Amino acid sequence: MPVVVSLAALTYSLAACGSANDEQLPDIVPWQPPKVSLEGIPLAASEPDPDGVQFAGVGMAEDGAMIIVNFVGPAALIQTWNQGDVYVVDQNGTAYNQVPVAPVLGPLFAKPKEDGQAGYALLYNPNYGVRPGSIVSVVLGKYRRDHIQVR
Repeated sequence: MPVVVSLAALTYSLAACGSANDEQLPDIVPWQPPKVSLEGIPLAASEPDPDGVQFAGVGMAEDGAMIIVNFVGPAALIQTWNQGDVYVVDQNGTAYNQVPVAPVLGPLFAKPKEDGQAGYALLYNPNYGVRPGSIVSVVLGKYRRDHIQVR
């Protein structure tokens, strides 16, 4: 008999909780990358840029789920970079700047330890907005590169 009483009490409690809050939950909207303006970010007129960073290319990784940006530059400078210092902007002004974090490895952002070593940043590509052949702008530190074709 105690089990029946407990189940009855539980059923009554759940019914009371449900009737106290009849609000409709909001619709879930998928996350969209932010729109940004590149105005005010100086264009790198030559390679390497004035900070000594050389852009080495942008391509696709993980079957298009991620964008990889490759670069070479002064290790001391690149060691100070964090998420947001390397990003890609498509022709619509959408920024791809989120660096994924692997459980054991940490952020998928390789910063060279010695001058001359290559580095890279992997960036999420939500909704596969950037594809091979897309024309993008790439920001590395304080300088941008325009009209870059994704490999």
